[in-house]
Amino acid sequence: MKRITLSAATLVAMLSGTPEIVAQSTESTQQTSIVAQNDNKKMSLSLQDAINYALEHNRKLKNASLEVQKAEMQRWQTIAQMLPQIDGNFQYTNLFNQEMELMGQKMKMNPYGQMTFQASAGVSVQGIIGAQMQRMAKEMQEINVQKSQQETKYQVESTYTTILALEQTVRLLETNVENLEKLKSMTENAVKAGVAEKNDADQISIQVASIKSSVNSTKRSIE
Repeated sequence: MKRITLSAATLVAMLSGTPEIVAQSTESTQQTSIVAQNDNKKMSLSLQDAINYALEHNRKLKNASLEVQKAEMQRWQTIAQMLPQIDGNFQYTNLFNQEMELMGQKMKMNPYGQMTFQASAGVSVQGIIGAQMQRMAKEMQEINVQKSQQETKYQVESTYTTILALEQTVRLLETNVENLEKLKSMTENAVKAGVAEKNDADQISIQVASIKSSVNSTKRSIE
């Protein structure tokens, strides 16, 4: 099988804004490839390579992945708001070596310390529901990523297969043109020899022109 030679503009749209993809062909290989042009760099891609390239560069997939990360961050923000809130304060009064007079006698005061600490912990039902909703949102975004991946793979495979089929059609049509050109030449010689009618040669000429038109039309459809 030859490598296809065409401008795959449809593949550009399929990749949703990725660099232009152009297919090249050579006679020396059995593997069909597509060449991706990115900043004047070219890459020869097999079908699987084209799928991987599309998954990596597809803008829709990139945006979906960012939404997953965003949903994960929002989920943790909601969880953080649900965590217990603790407030405390500490007071201490040192009365060491202080004296006071009581009933005419001086008495030393014992050290006296005081600490107050308050803590409040509570999880609201609203917070729990919010966390669950954020988790569901993340799961939905992950599903969207998987869906976009499957759609991209299908589009690549479909476009790739279509390109191959059209290239094969072009080759068959060109072979028919060559055969008809030979038949036309033989018929024209037969007309000159008087063993065939000019109308026969004209009919073959019409067929050649029609098939050539089909070849050009098919080539345009895959550019």
